[in-house]
Amino acid sequence: MKAKSVLPRHSADSVVAVRNGEIIDARRFYRDFAWWSQRLPDRPYVVNICEDKYLFFVGLVTAAARGQITLLPHSTAPEAFAATIQQFEGVTCLADCAPPVSGLDILDMREDPGDATPMEPFIPAERTVAITFTSGSTGVPSGHPKTWGFLMASASIIGSRLGSICQDGFTAVSTVPHQHMYGLEHSICAPLKLGGSFHAGRPFLPDDIRAALSASPRPRALVTTPPHLRACLTENGSFPELDFIVSATAPLDKETALAVEKLFSCRLLEIYGCTEAGSIASRQTARESLWKTLDGLSVTENQGEAFAVATHLPGPIPLADIMDIRGPETFSIRGRIADMVKVGGKRVALGDLNHHLVEIPGVVDGVYFAPDGLDENNGRLVAFVAEPSVSNETILSHLRKWIDPVFMPRRIYRVESLPREKTGKIPRSELVRLAAEAKKRCG
Repeated sequence: MKAKSVLPRHSADSVVAVRNGEIIDARRFYRDFAWWSQRLPDRPYVVNICEDKYLFFVGLVTAAARGQITLLPHSTAPEAFAATIQQFEGVTCLADCAPPVSGLDILDMREDPGDATPMEPFIPAERTVAITFTSGSTGVPSGHPKTWGFLMASASIIGSRLGSICQDGFTAVSTVPHQHMYGLEHSICAPLKLGGSFHAGRPFLPDDIRAALSASPRPRALVTTPPHLRACLTENGSFPELDFIVSATAPLDKETALAVEKLFSCRLLEIYGCTEAGSIASRQTARESLWKTLDGLSVTENQGEAFAVATHLPGPIPLADIMDIRGPETFSIRGRIADMVKVGGKRVALGDLNHHLVEIPGVVDGVYFAPDGLDENNGRLVAFVAEPSVSNETILSHLRKWIDPVFMPRRIYRVESLPREKTGKIPRSELVRLAAEAKKRCG
């Protein structure tokens, strides 16, 4: 089993991370890795909740080089987090913040590493280094093992798509959690594989994004989600120059993509992927409606179900979306299978309805919700809108221009903000809670 260098394209002086105004080079990383290698408890698993991306990376690599598997729960909500780690025995929590549950054996990664002889980490490609999780249709966390070879192959494939933009790497500034597959691939693995670096923070507000970009050397990229991009569009003022933007976790419409490219004066690339397979395809949303698979990947169909296929995948990976496949490398998406609803004999994807909702001028955020018990003869779709300045009449008037009458929301509930996770997604359980609270409040 041949081990491969973690930073094959970096010299000792190459920048690995930008952290609190400090430049961290490969030599410093090798020293920190050597120091933590002597202190990580000898247990089969770690759960890495470090918010600082550099500390997360040091912990991930240290565990992987020692043959320990990193657990990456899909959520840090206490119940979801506990449901994930209780499946495993012998877990150490690597943290730089308070853990979501008590009773964990914690290793504080904020401890200042002492002097250690720098040591370059090597990890066998076949070694399982992480388990990523989805919530699953039943809410029970579903784990998907990832080898080091898979992560590096995926990073290379992403790099080949980005290579025309940044041949020698880039600095990634990311608004998404690095524990999420999208964040791990695009904000850590891909830039490092290309010889680049990453910003160690996770900016949230537009001002935070502006500051993080200013602190990061060019070429630089913003790895983000549609809600973060829409927030930037509502801000006054300019942003530091970017070389490209990557967006994922939710569909992005052409109009928003065009506005984002105008604001940042760079190209926006939308990514399609999933926890099970990683990044699968991309499109330049401002100019393209169809998705094109990344190099070495293809999408096939079998008995109405779509699958992702590639040599670096363990086998055909079933996809959760309804697709119109135009060829092995080109497709469009009609909506998620789980989000398809049928009312009055007609079918629609909730994602399509959400698109028209957030397109209404003045609506900052919004989402449709299909309550339990909805069937084709009982249309009780509702909508949540996080913008009180737009009247219900204005919202309904706009929706009538674009959607079938059977899909008009029966109720529009106003909320201060939508309970989005760090990836921008909204768990159904949170919408159920909001609906119950709104119904009780409104009667």
